[in-house]
Amino acid sequence: MTTTVATMQAVFGADTSGFDAGLQHVQGGLTGLVGSVGTGLENLGGKITGTALKFAPLTAAAGAFGAVGLRAFTGFEDRMLEIQARTGATAAEMENVRQVALQMGADTSFSATDAAEAILQLMASGYDLDQTFAALPAVLDAATASGGNLGMTADWITDALAMYNMEASEAVTVSDLVARAAGASSAEMDDLFMGLANVGPVADQFNIPLKDSVAVLAAFSERGIKGAEAGTQFKSMLTNMTRDTADVTAMWEKLGISMFDVTGA
Repeated sequence: MTTTVATMQAVFGADTSGFDAGLQHVQGGLTGLVGSVGTGLENLGGKITGTALKFAPLTAAAGAFGAVGLRAFTGFEDRMLEIQARTGATAAEMENVRQVALQMGADTSFSATDAAEAILQLMASGYDLDQTFAALPAVLDAATASGGNLGMTADWITDALAMYNMEASEAVTVSDLVARAAGASSAEMDDLFMGLANVGPVADQFNIPLKDSVAVLAAFSERGIKGAEAGTQFKSMLTNMTRDTADVTAMWEKLGISMFDVTGA
């Protein structure tokens, strides 16, 4: 196969069966794992369908505020104001955002303020309202599985989507791949997301898809290399492969791989 890296091409004629077998083993573990993450949110996912939303009455929350509830409400309103200020959402869009956040606060273990923070992160990443609502179930799944907060999880997922040139509708793919990798290895979801943050842009230049990147990071975790450090090690490994040095050239030749630039030289 031919892999384009910046202005160089590597024509692979090496016997990579050992590496391929190892990678397939990791991916097999991910594929074979029956993911139960997010099943408790299935009903909520069905409710969020673009702007055509159906909501249960929220009157139960009225009159329930003590001092803590009042502070939470103030924090929620601050998030609403920030969303409107940073995204320029219309009044109608803000009403949809408000209702979705309140419903999430009622239906999940997260607060309405947490939900508003996730919505803020998604919309601040350039997602429109439909894209934001489409990505929310995946963010909930990942945050529930990782034990992280919704805002940070939303940021991680949108970063992964951007780094690997994926659509907002593929947020569930990101959540599922990372959850399965964490379940099939000693890595936590946080570790994998931090690793992706470091290696993602370089891996994409090498045409390494998200699923393979996650599989490699999961394999690294089995050797005690986790989190941002795993991403840094993976990135260094890839970038070192293109260095024009005698040692690197000798290794490529040993593997049966020839390197040449776009002119064929």
